[in-house]
Amino acid sequence: MAMINERDRRDETTDKLSIYRHQASAVARKKNITAQKLHELRGELQQLESMVELKKNELKDKSGGSDVISSVQFKNYVNKLRSKTTSYKKKRAEIDDLKGENTILARTQDILKVKWNSLKERIETSGCTITELNTASNQYERPKTAKPSSENVDELKRMIKELSDRIDEKKNVNTELNDSCSQLNSEFLELNDKYSAKRRTYESMAATLENEFSRLQEDVKSMEQQLSTVNWKVFRSEIELEIQNAIIERLNDEQNGDQPKLAELIENEISRANMETENLNRQNSSSLPTGRSYEEAAEQVLSADTPIGDSNPTSANRPGTARRPVSRANMHRT
Repeated sequence: MAMINERDRRDETTDKLSIYRHQASAVARKKNITAQKLHELRGELQQLESMVELKKNELKDKSGGSDVISSVQFKNYVNKLRSKTTSYKKKRAEIDDLKGENTILARTQDILKVKWNSLKERIETSGCTITELNTASNQYERPKTAKPSSENVDELKRMIKELSDRIDEKKNVNTELNDSCSQLNSEFLELNDKYSAKRRTYESMAATLENEFSRLQEDVKSMEQQLSTVNWKVFRSEIELEIQNAIIERLNDEQNGDQPKLAELIENEISRANMETENLNRQNSSSLPTGRSYEEAAEQVLSADTPIGDSNPTSANRPGTARRPVSRANMHRT
């Protein structure tokens, strides 16, 4: 009985361990499969990298040895170029403003110089003299201390009090000047900020207007091209309409019996041309065509002295009147 129990315990332990063995073997198989896939993907990646490098080298050889950039690098380059272009336009506008201001100041200086010379001449002619002021900054010289003129204590106290009052007065004036300077400085900063904001607004509006002007120029060019195309089509339609009207008038005249039929004229022209061709062949024995086509005969008939649909021979040279060969289909329709 003890042996049976021992065997049952061993079988139970073996069953529990077999589950873990199966799980471990499954994990090991998955690990091997994953490692194999990873190895294959790495091989494919290396192959693709080698192909990309080969293509880059080919493109580099075709482009003359220069490096080939990707689309992302090209987009970054375009963005940097746009930012640099904007910065260049701003700096160029500032330089133009400074040049204009320099020109204005130089002109102002010249005008003031001319006025000063004329004023100086007027003063000298009137008998007065001109005193030139030395505008150079003189260094402050400290007054030398001297012995008091009086040794009276009350007098000295009065002098000290007077000097103290003068110092206080100068301090008050200095304080007022400092306050005024601070106020003016704050106003200057505020106005400078407003000026900078308006300047930026002006530059942005100028850039926008420039782009809009370029777009409008392109639109005007395209519209001019369309207008020229439409004018040509209208001119061509008018010419075709005149030709059709001439043909219609000729057909009406044929129906009324005023003029011979167009088909008969064409047949006569073909016969005459064939006879001339046979005569030339017999005389020159050259390889010329033995007949004339319907199109050539129709063109010969249309190019006669009297145009189609017009009884006046001089109207063939009217401006805007064009002659057009009659096709085989028009001839049969006639």
